Amino acid sequence: MIGLIALQLLLASALFVWLLLWPVQNRLGLLLQYGAAISVLVAVYLAGLWTVIPRWALVIPALIGAAALVLQLRKRNAKSVPDHWKDWLILVCNVPVLVVGLWVIVQAQSGHTRPSGRFVSLEMPLRGHDLVVANGGSRLLLNAHQDTLDLSVPRHRLWYGQSYGVDIAALGAMRMTSNQVRPTNPTRYAIFGRAVHAPCTGTVIGLRDDRPDLPIPQVDRQIMEGNYVRLRCKDFDVVLAHLKQGSVPLLPDQRVSVGDVIGAVGNSGMSDEPHLHIHAQTPGTTAAPNSGNPIPMVFGGRFLARNDRI
Repeated sequence: MIGLIALQLLLASALFVWLLLWPVQNRLGLLLQYGAAISVLVAVYLAGLWTVIPRWALVIPALIGAAALVLQLRKRNAKSVPDHWKDWLILVCNVPVLVVGLWVIVQAQSGHTRPSGRFVSLEMPLRGHDLVVANGGSRLLLNAHQDTLDLSVPRHRLWYGQSYGVDIAALGAMRMTSNQVRPTNPTRYAIFGRAVHAPCTGTVIGLRDDRPDLPIPQVDRQIMEGNYVRLRCKDFDVVLAHLKQGSVPLLPDQRVSVGDVIGAVGNSGMSDEPHLHIHAQTPGTTAAPNSGNPIPMVFGGRFLARNDRI
């Protein structure tokens, strides 16, 4: 995972290094080269996952691009259009990069739009001003949970209900989820141990509290929710997962009210670092409790997507 997160920064930086060291020698090609690099920078800013590397690290490619621009402004004899096949080749190669960058930008922006149809309004289950959405939104680009909307894959039917799930983390002083680079100890993450509050009034219809908090990046692929609480709120279920071992103070069939403490954030189950997973769905079956229809959630009037600050 850390390699993929680093790649998003390296990709944006590489395009601007290309501009700095090997700029094309014509205005049309240079315009496309800058357009492609800037579109990728904006796309990575909007859609990238900023947990291990802070989002402000994008200032690095931005500074490289500014240096390249200063050097280009000093050159007054650049041709208007390419006059060599190599320049035309570079120009053509920039077109798909520009198109992909713009496509990602459009997808990232549209992913912040709540899907039409039914939704539920919930209270935020966490407190604090340092919270950030790691997964969320209405596009797979921003929300890995959207993968289970594809019911042609048999195993997705068991997890269909979590397709509009939201993963919430917390940022430390360096605007990373931990002030160290990917520590293995889950207690070193800013959100670990944070109290989890009931987002709705309902009845406990399922819970688990005995799964260990795993070292990063170890995950439990057998019991993917880890420790969790499942609430029946009116006619829909809300699941809060990856809770800390031994933190759930509830009993089956217990009634809870909005704001009641129902556990603490941990790193149990299929969790690659401490965070809170929450999703809403229609009731599933006894054998497949997460197989209900997914329901988008709104918190304080907001439909949350990746990189939203709470």
